Amino acid sequence: MITAAAVLSGEGFNRNPQPTRARSRWIFLLPALVLLVLCPSLARAQQNSVITGTVTDGQGAAIPDAQVSVTAGATGFVSNTVTNSQGIYTISGLNVGTYGLKVSAKGFKTYIANGLEVNVSQTLRSDASLSVGAVTDSVTVEANALTVQADSNVVSSLINAEQISEIATQNRNFAALAAIGLGASSMLPDNNTPSAGAGGSSFSFSINGLRQNHNIFLIDGGESDDRGGAGGMQIMPSQDSIAQFETLSSNYPPDYGISSGATISLSIKSGTRNFHGSLWEFNRNTAYDANYFLNKQSGTKRPVLTTTFTVSTSAAQS
Repeated sequence: MITAAAVLSGEGFNRNPQPTRARSRWIFLLPALVLLVLCPSLARAQQNSVITGTVTDGQGAAIPDAQVSVTAGATGFVSNTVTNSQGIYTISGLNVGTYGLKVSAKGFKTYIANGLEVNVSQTLRSDASLSVGAVTDSVTVEANALTVQADSNVVSSLINAEQISEIATQNRNFAALAAIGLGASSMLPDNNTPSAGAGGSSFSFSINGLRQNHNIFLIDGGESDDRGGAGGMQIMPSQDSIAQFETLSSNYPPDYGISSGATISLSIKSGTRNFHGSLWEFNRNTAYDANYFLNKQSGTKRPVLTTTFTVSTSAAQS
């Protein structure tokens, strides 16, 4: 018989006071789940772009220990550092996007630069010249849209978001865009369905005469290469999900020296402080196109064309 006291205490409903095996698993998993919910920034994907520069006074002398911060305009994410004894600062691990730079030092006006455009795998230089004055005063400048690549001698080809969206590609496979870069020689088939792994998409393009399986692919700074097969991507992103990508053909720095061929570095679109997404249809139909002349001569049927549908959405914590 279950008494009222037993009901209030929870006794009487559990004949076995020992926790079951399944319940024990949940006890161990619960702290990890709470950590993931409370600390989503720990899972933030980091790419491999860099902002660097030198902080000087009006006479060109270096200013050490200046406080430097860069803020991503789309997400509000802030990265901080201080200048060294030569007045040099470096902030790495940045994602693609537009940034604002803020530099402050005791005895000088705060320097603010807006509109720093950072591309994938780029080292962007932004020097700051501070004027004497109170820290509470500020000098704001707009960044130059065109900058000279003075901190790297890498030879590369950048494909930006507009080009990815507007340039026609067979089957919406970004490999066709990678094959139009500097020093590229394409052996891609006409019909190249985007898929990953063995037997997936063809990545048969050579850079500077090297073998196609000597190329290597990075997604947001992490390797995504099929080392067990004949080369190609281990994970194949949708062309609609790529913000931009850069093909590093030669003279790239040691941190990209994973393979002897080109390094194709992709940046995946990330969220902003607001939800956003896209819905599109890539309509292709065999009935729309005539057959090739040589196909008619050999009695070969027209290639079958397919229609692709995509829905995507994303957001990031501010």
